[in-house]
Amino acid sequence: MEDKKKATQRLAKYSGLAFQLLAFIGVGYFIGSWIDETWKAKIPYGTALGATAFLIIGLIYVLRDVMREK
Repeated sequence: MEDKKKATQRLAKYSGLAFQLLAFIGVGYFIGSWIDETWKAKIPYGTALGATAFLIIGLIYVLRDVMREK
């Protein structure tokens, strides 16, 4: 019974990490698009850079959290 409880807790934790990673990417996207609108960029480099940068930051966050588990 306890194994089932631990499995459920891990599932909840890791699914939460997936949503946190999506939130990181979303924040980066909106910051980048705001920069593009502010600078009136014709090519959305700010959006691409913001989403990519926050993806990397989010992956680092997720990996640190997963490594802390062990």
